[in-house]
Amino acid sequence: MKKILCLISVLLVLACANDDDDVDVEIALSDPPKNKIILLIDGTEFSENIVNSSAFYSCNESLSISFSSKKNGVTSELLSIVLTKDGQIKYAHFVDKSFNYNKTYRTADFFPSTTLNIEDFEFKEEETLMFKINGTLLEETDNYLKTPKELQINAQIEINEFGKSICSYNKDFIRLNDNIYFTDISKISQNTSTNPSVRYNSNSLNGFNISFKNFNTSFKDIPIGSYNFNTNSVEEKIEFRKYIGIPKAFSTYIYLPSDWRLYESQVIFRLRKK
Repeated sequence: MKKILCLISVLLVLACANDDDDVDVEIALSDPPKNKIILLIDGTEFSENIVNSSAFYSCNESLSISFSSKKNGVTSELLSIVLTKDGQIKYAHFVDKSFNYNKTYRTADFFPSTTLNIEDFEFKEEETLMFKINGTLLEETDNYLKTPKELQINAQIEINEFGKSICSYNKDFIRLNDNIYFTDISKISQNTSTNPSVRYNSNSLNGFNISFKNFNTSFKDIPIGSYNFNTNSVEEKIEFRKYIGIPKAFSTYIYLPSDWRLYESQVIFRLRKK
């Protein structure tokens, strides 16, 4: 009786083994990420879980890249970078999530390339983007007297997938020469009961500011032609400044007079169509 039981046990084991041989095993293989990043923060490779990325090429002008990470089950933005199409840094910020609250570090106001460099830039429209970024980001603050804390960042980024971007506006720009170029022109109303007017203000990426003051019409309504202004003009005038302060990252753009050199100059302003 004991021998029969042993024989049955052996047959059962063999039957199970044969059944396993007939099973089709399916292994789900995911495609490797199309957008890649190698990120070092203060010299240490970033170890948190980077879960999402996106990239857009907007209005034949700007490249926007962002990466998100997951912490405590919550996915939020980690690193965001905006470049011109020829590889100039416009803006970058990194969210440090290693504390009980997030700390934001970003590029310096008015002159972002003073602390951050873009290297080995390669871009093929809507197909590939590769570049390296290295330098210092500054902790965002609203204390004008506080020396900003610094964070060292080094990253190697490769983008092979772009999101769909629709350009819904026409960009105004001002070009003084090949080195001084103004975009993102803001219009500010100066309306009063006696002097309704508008002011235009813009910063270049290399530390210059231009301000059009006391204009009684918008740019698009000014006739094409040449106009002569100087700093002491009583009515319409153009003021031209250069940033000379230390790199800062305020929570909002703050124009402290001591941080700027106002040029005493005469400006010939030529307005023409694109």
